[in-house]
Amino acid sequence: MTLFDGKLQGVKQQQQEPILIWRFEDAPEPYKAYSDHGGDEDWLAILPVNWPADNLPLWMEEGRPFGCCAVHEFRLPTGQRIVIGAHS
Repeated sequence: MTLFDGKLQGVKQQQQEPILIWRFEDAPEPYKAYSDHGGDEDWLAILPVNWPADNLPLWMEEGRPFGCCAVHEFRLPTGQRIVIGAHS
């Protein structure tokens, strides 16, 4: 990845839709209901339908600074995936 004239060059766009991320307390209630962490949740993300099925973004994985200690995934009937990170 290099910068050229203020634009990123050599970066392939993985999806057309963004990954949506909220602090857990600010996330939409229907998505928060998927959590079984019991109050230790830090964040909730929704991955787009076309995100590769077998991987999370590296920064979101367990043990990474953003991912924290526990990261769980849930697949919605729409094909989207909910990902919840908690500190326990």
